[in-house]
Amino acid sequence: MIEFDPEKPIQYTDQEKEELAKSERKWLFGPVESALNYILADDTPESGYCVLDYGCGNHRSMLKRLRKRNLMDNYGYDIDFPSATLCATYDVVTASNVLNIQPSVTHMSQVLTQIAHLSHEHLIFNYPSSPRRTLESNAQFISFLDDHPLNKKFHKLILRHNGVLVIAKKKTIKSRD
Repeated sequence: MIEFDPEKPIQYTDQEKEELAKSERKWLFGPVESALNYILADDTPESGYCVLDYGCGNHRSMLKRLRKRNLMDNYGYDIDFPSATLCATYDVVTASNVLNIQPSVTHMSQVLTQIAHLSHEHLIFNYPSSPRRTLESNAQFISFLDDHPLNKKFHKLILRHNGVLVIAKKKTIKSRD
């Protein structure tokens, strides 16, 4: 099992960081944000949600749109700026176009462990069909998820949205009976 330590960020070589940066896009609107909107519309507490957009990129497109709506506290994290936000937990953690661009399955597992640790309620992430740097098929990705330790803490819902695989996970609630 991969442990999460907020004081030790995931390690990338300079070349890997360059490759990650090349994949950044200025998103107009995507399936992860659609899923987030669904959760917010269906389940928003009076105090609102605290959201972390993990891998928000330099454009921070989704954060800007969420802040315009003034619905919640929003934070972004990316490898290009300090990881102070990785020491907290969030109601919702999103990761769009993050797992699919990781340089190795080990990096994918580390990212998944990290976002699972950061969320105490909802995870929303996708695995777009392009680009993909490691696992080529949706079946390989689903198998990877099935083998990951976060399955002990989260239920998963797997959806397809415009040809892109979207995964939303919600923490398992244990009965007190």
